[in-house]
Amino acid sequence: QYSDISYLNLTAYHQYDKKKHIVAVYFALENAEDFEIVSWYGTKRNTSGKIRVIFSHPINAGYCRDYQVQLQINKKIRSKTLTACKFIGGVSWSFNYYANPEDKKYFN
Repeated sequence: QYSDISYLNLTAYHQYDKKKHIVAVYFALENAEDFEIVSWYGTKRNTSGKIRVIFSHPINAGYCRDYQVQLQINKKIRSKTLTACKFIGGVSWSFNYYANPEDKKYFN
C-alpha cells in the first residue's frame, strides 16, 4: 500500500491526482534509471508531480530504491525523499519514510 505521507499532506490533492501520482511512482520504481525523472500533470486542476529515483541498492532478500517526490498544487510545492523496497518473489513494493523533526516545516 502506497503511504499517505507520499502525498505530502497537500489537502487540496484530488483523488484523480492521487491516482496519477501513484501510477507515476510505481512506473518510476519499476522502469526508471537512477536520476531519471517521471512526471505527471493534472488536467482538471493546476497540479503536477515529479518522481526521481536517486539510488538503487540491494538488500538481503531483494532491493530498495530511494526516490524523491515533488508535488505542486497551484503554486504550492512540496518535496520529500522516500524509500521503497521489493523482495525477491514479492509482487509489490514496501514503502518507508523517515520522519525528521525538521519535516514539520515542510508539511504546514
